Amino acid sequence: ALGESSAAGSAVVVEDDVTHFNGRTDASNFAGDPVVQALDYLVRNKSAFQLADPQAELFLERVELDDNDPTGRHVFFGQRARDNLRVEQAGIAVHLAENTVNSVTSRLRTPIPELEPAILTAWQAEQIALEAFDPLG
Repeated sequence: ALGESSAAGSAVVVEDDVTHFNGRTDASNFAGDPVVQALDYLVRNKSAFQLADPQAELFLERVELDDNDPTGRHVFFGQRARDNLRVEQAGIAVHLAENTVNSVTSRLRTPIPELEPAILTAWQAEQIALEAFDPLG
């Protein structure tokens, strides 16, 4: 199951608002699926990333192959706030090779401030935009 064991021996470096977690952690419980391996690592280490529920707070952006290592994968997650709103320029990348998490690069925003409810409905906003649009101007 996701999150059953804990990683150890990781070094943490914060540089220019980016947090780097370096250390080798076994991810072979879910061999063959880098997304599940990465998510499992984040679930097991959620407190290190100040995440309450990684599966709810993150979404998969992309998976990239490593040009220098045929077993290497880079799994990129974006961050989301309540109501599935994307947090711009916030996310986390888990770097894997040979069923091992080698490092994590994080640019998560924590805590995410609560947003005020919208003043306008989507329909009202659309009407204002249509009124402001002058096709002849």
